[in-house]
Amino acid sequence: MVRKRYENLDNVSMKKTFSDFRRWQRERKAKQKNSSYQVPHVDKPEHSLLHMNRSHTLLSWIGHSTFVI
Repeated sequence: MVRKRYENLDNVSMKKTFSDFRRWQRERKAKQKNSSYQVPHVDKPEHSLLHMNRSHTLLSWIGHSTFVI
């Protein structure tokens, strides 16, 4: 059985060689991390509101680009 690789929906080729991977590793290792920016944290979620609400529409951010309506 042939293994199916992950494909993006926009048909962009993702066929990379091992040498491409090693080049990416070297480039990434050479970069200096910028620690001056702190990602802000959100307030704790109101779990009771999320569980008990039956009358108002809520939009909840799960992470990355995922939302629950």
